[in-house]
Amino acid sequence: MKEKVYFKVPRRILVTLYRNKEMYGLELKKKTNVTPSHVIDILQELEEIDLIEREKNSRKVMNTLTEKGERIAEHLNEIDKILDEG
Repeated sequence: MKEKVYFKVPRRILVTLYRNKEMYGLELKKKTNVTPSHVIDILQELEEIDLIEREKNSRKVMNTLTEKGERIAEHLNEIDKILDEG
């Protein structure tokens, strides 16, 4: 999964979490325009490699970046900013 972080959808999810600090899966689905099942699969994979933490609140699961995930997402966010300039 480590190499998958560079792919478009996991990257969008990490950057979206970085910019919003914490989000439920439905919010991530809406912001990233990804199907619910794909969002869940990616979130589970990101959790497995310690880039996000998932905490269940009643029926919803809150997603936040770990320290390692925050560092990676910060760099990805900066890359996005540079690409948006050009």
